[in-house]
Amino acid sequence: MGSLQSRLSRLEAVARKSRTALVNDEEVIHALERHDWDGRHLDAMFRVVEPGMLGYTLIGSANLRRVLLAGEDWGEPAAGFHQMYVLVALGSDIRHPVRSEVEYARRWLTKPLQHGEKERTSDNGMMSIHDAQEGLVRRLIQKHRLGHLQTAVGYLADANEHQRFEFFKRFIPRIDQTRWQRMVEMVRPLETYWGHIELLACSSDGMSMWSQDGDGQMRTVELFRHEEDGIEGHKWT
Repeated sequence: MGSLQSRLSRLEAVARKSRTALVNDEEVIHALERHDWDGRHLDAMFRVVEPGMLGYTLIGSANLRRVLLAGEDWGEPAAGFHQMYVLVALGSDIRHPVRSEVEYARRWLTKPLQHGEKERTSDNGMMSIHDAQEGLVRRLIQKHRLGHLQTAVGYLADANEHQRFEFFKRFIPRIDQTRWQRMVEMVRPLETYWGHIELLACSSDGMSMWSQDGDGQMRTVELFRHEEDGIEGHKWT
């Protein structure tokens, strides 16, 4: 009996520790604003913002892939999320003179997170924000895998309008408006001169998409389908 009680006591202690380790949205935001965050704050943040980050990665990388395939200039990716778009857009088939910074980003952003890893390298405001952005990107790549993202984006970049519409419906994460507002508020402290964290997600009913671009501008896209004439498309509002 004593042994059983001892095991139960240890389990209860672990459960209490797990509950106290959880951080809420407000704590995350304040920690980022103070540049005093750690991996727990990024884990909590990622659980909220993952759908929007995934949605924009798919669409943003597909648009960039079209640019790369057309041989147009694509600029130099500075922020971690911009580097991710390039890595996903390149796929395994585009032969492009990738800058050394992008190759470094590939090795760093795809490196699995280690338990207890110190992710904040500086208390300096700009570097702290940059580290937090990279931390979120690494979590997204670790969960969804670079190869899987590249495959999906390759399909989307090659898709016609009808196929793109079906892709939006099937693969862009769906959330309610409350979750969308939480995401927008959570990424607010991560704004730098490189821009805002970009987000995109479908509404729960699949009839609209919300987006926040790098300038912080938010838009709504109405997805529509007229069954009688087979017309499908989208309209920005």
